[in-house]
This record gives sequence, structure tokens and C-alpha cells, in this order.
Amino acid sequence: MSSFAARRSALSAAVTRVGSAPAPTGSRLQWVDAARGVCVVLVVLYHVGLLTYEPFRGVMWAPAERGWFAVNALLAAMRMPLLLAISGMLAARRIREGWGRPGAAVRAASTYYLYVVWLAVHSVVFVLIGGSSLQQRLGIAPAFLIELAVPVRTFLWYIFALSLYVVLFTTIRRLPGRVVLPVLFVGGVVLAAFEPGDAQFVKVVVNSVWFGIGVYAGPLLGRLGDRRRVRDIAVAAVVGAALIGLGKLGLPQPLDAFLAQASGVAFIVLGCLTVATFARWAPFARTAEYVGRRTLQVYVLHIPLCYLIARSLGADRLRTVLATPVATVLWPLLVTAALTVLSLWLRTVLEKAGLGVLFAMPAGWARRIDAGYARRDAHAAAGPTASVAPAAAPGGSGAPLVIPAQRSTADVGRTAPRP
Repeated sequence: MSSFAARRSALSAAVTRVGSAPAPTGSRLQWVDAARGVCVVLVVLYHVGLLTYEPFRGVMWAPAERGWFAVNALLAAMRMPLLLAISGMLAARRIREGWGRPGAAVRAASTYYLYVVWLAVHSVVFVLIGGSSLQQRLGIAPAFLIELAVPVRTFLWYIFALSLYVVLFTTIRRLPGRVVLPVLFVGGVVLAAFEPGDAQFVKVVVNSVWFGIGVYAGPLLGRLGDRRRVRDIAVAAVVGAALIGLGKLGLPQPLDAFLAQASGVAFIVLGCLTVATFARWAPFARTAEYVGRRTLQVYVLHIPLCYLIARSLGADRLRTVLATPVATVLWPLLVTAALTVLSLWLRTVLEKAGLGVLFAMPAGWARRIDAGYARRDAHAAAGPTASVAPAAAPGGSGAPLVIPAQRSTADVGRTAPRP
């Protein structure tokens, strides 16, 4: 097979696998898929509370309202740190292979492609359904163009962050973790302490350390999942809760930002231990792993679906429903479950309707990107006067990094750079 044909075959297989769910493996780290599923459901739960629950504070049954916001404060310390750490674990091997690996540029570009596509979809939906100033701003062309370069208000900042992180960590892959992680941690503390408002790009920078922990300390996180001891879970929970509690004491902002970052580390440990423990229960493991291998559609689809539910019910009806104690307790849980199921189902519908490009970069685009990258490498290797044909691509380039739902966990934790 010619080098071009080999490269084309590898890229076609890689792009095709973006939306597919890998078959279950017998790996001891199979709980990682379950952790991804738990994290994305927690993200949905947070947005349900933010968009359909929080606007009615003071109307709802007071005990349930206070309980919800207390629980959400604890979950906030876990969901994104753990999700990004898992993302880093799954990306570590590809990052270590560097830019010379066939398909590396495609993997980086495919994630940003999804960000652009779904930013456009969200903007169109928000314009059609109307509503808040956030929706209106995203529907205006200048604001949309700004969001393409720097996420300011979009809920899709996580996808943008993944595209940026894979480029950053692949580029600096030769730097040791003992240098990279402290720099990211301190940088996140400084920015969080003096952040300019609530722009989403601040989250991209502050949360980069969690992805870095997954890249550099993936094997350590994998071993944590093996422990599964109640004592370890209790210790991690106490440390995390204590750090959050200290942050409620009105300390100076830099110290408060430090405690918030430190609590993220504790809750990553707690999340790994807890999910790995619950994953021993087969019904939980099967359900969480199923969702965890399909996080892309849940993440990008639940926001417009949540807005559609809120707009179809209307503020007056929602206020009436949430004024009852039972609804105050059950509403976030029931809507979260409904949005998760709808998101999983809707992707199947959209792909059958010929809209698979919403979930994967077209294979032709991927081939052109990789061909251009290969030509650049050939010129660099040949020098100014020689002409050298590109080397044949090794078989298989792996799935592009998109959302941490697309990779098997068979080799997680064994190939990350040493910290």
C-alpha cells in the first residue's frame, strides 16, 4: 500500500470512530468510562439548576432549595476537575506521541471543528427560541465571532478547552510534570483571584491544571481506583469538605482561590475512589459506562433541550410547579434524567437524518489537513535542496480527541509522561 493510501486509510478510520462507542474491555481501569458518565450527568444537573431552578429562588420549598444549593456547591468542586482529569488520562498516550504521529493535527482540529459547529447550532437555537440577553448576544454576529476565538459566554467552553489543551500539552510534552503542574496550579490561583468578571475563558485557564494532572499523573489516578477503601474515601471527603469550608470564612481572595484549587485536587481523588467503588455494582457500572462512552452528544445537546423545556413550560407554569415541595425536591433529578436520555436518543435520530457532520469532522477535511501537515514535515526533513517522499504512515492513528467519550480505556494509565 502506498504511503498516501496508508495515511488515508488510517485517517478515515480515525474520523469514523469519533462518534462510535468502543467495546467494553476487561481493563482494570474500566471504571474510567463510568467516571466520565457520572461527570457529564453532574454537568447536566448543574445546568438544569442554573437555567430552570435558580431563577425561582424564594418561590421554592425552603429546605429543598437550601439543600440543592449546598449539594451543588460540593458537586462544583468535583465535576469539572474530575472530568478534565479523566480527559487528560485518555489523551496522555496520544499527547506523548507528539506531532509526528499521523493524524495528530487532525485530532487537534477535530475538537475545534466540533466547537465551531455546536457554537453555531446553539446560536441558531437561541435566536429561534428567544429569551435571555445571553441567548440574544450569542445570536449576534460580532459576539459569535468573538466566541469563535475566545469563549466568553458560551456553555461550550469545555470543548474549546479540550482543543486548546491537546495542542498545548502536545507541544510541551517534553517538559516534566513537576514543572508544568505547579506553573498551571499557581497560574490558575492568580487568575481566579483577580479574574476579570465571569468570562468563560477564565475557566479554560484555571481548569488547565486538572487536564494536566490527568496527562502527567494518569497512572497514579488509575492506582487510586484500585484501592476502593471506605477509609480512603472518607479521608478524601473530609479533606475536600474542610477546604471548601475554609473558603467560606471570608478569607482574602488569593487565599480563597488557593483553597478552591486545592479542593479540586482532593475531589479528583474522592471522585476516582468513589466511582471505582460504585462501579463494582453491575447495574451502576453498565449505566454509567454507557453514558460515559457517549458524553459528546449529552454535553452538546442538553443545553438547547433544557432551554426548549423551560421556554415551552413558561416562567409562570414553572413557578407554580416549583412552589410545591415534591416538585422542588424532584425537579432537578427528573429533568436531568430526561435530558440525558433525550440527548442520547437525538444523536441517533440526527445521524439517521444524514447529519453525522454535527458529531465528526468530514473525512475529506481530515485527509486534506493531514496531507498538508505531511507535506510540511517532508519539506522540513528534506532541507532546502533535497526532495524526499513522505514515509509510510504506521497502521492506525487512533480516534481523534474530541470528548472523553471516544477512547477505550484498555491502555489508560500506562503511557503517560512521568511527572
